[in-house]
Amino acid sequence: MSYGFTPDTETLRPDTPIVNAPWFVDVNLREFSENWQIPLSFTDAYLINLLLPAMDDVNQTLQDWVNSQASAGYTNIAAVPAKSLNGISAKVTQYKRAIYSMAKSELIKNNISVSRKDEAESNARTSDNLSDHYAKMSSKAIAKVMDELTIGVELI
Repeated sequence: MSYGFTPDTETLRPDTPIVNAPWFVDVNLREFSENWQIPLSFTDAYLINLLLPAMDDVNQTLQDWVNSQASAGYTNIAAVPAKSLNGISAKVTQYKRAIYSMAKSELIKNNISVSRKDEAESNARTSDNLSDHYAKMSSKAIAKVMDELTIGVELI
């Protein structure tokens, strides 16, 4: 007996790359959606509009590092020496993590209920904490790309 809910296991997001600036690797909507548990209820266009600014923010944050790596003769992020994990440069993995976690942070922030009910306020606090978690994850991934310490000090 069906109760009106059937999970959609057949629908896949497009596997086409979202083209990045030449020095960086492209990102992928399907990879983001599947690996970061993004519900299919969010449109591809909406997610792309979250990923593009995240790409730009991470790229701008890394610009000084990119300049120093280019001066050392490296032509792209994948060419910078790094350990390989499952055949992929750890710098590439951390770079994508920075983008995807930043985009997920924005997704969570953008979808907090505007209702003033107690439950909605509790959900908003939980969402704020979760959004902060993903924002911190992005900052740590950027630091790892640049081989910087990820230790920080928070005000009490």
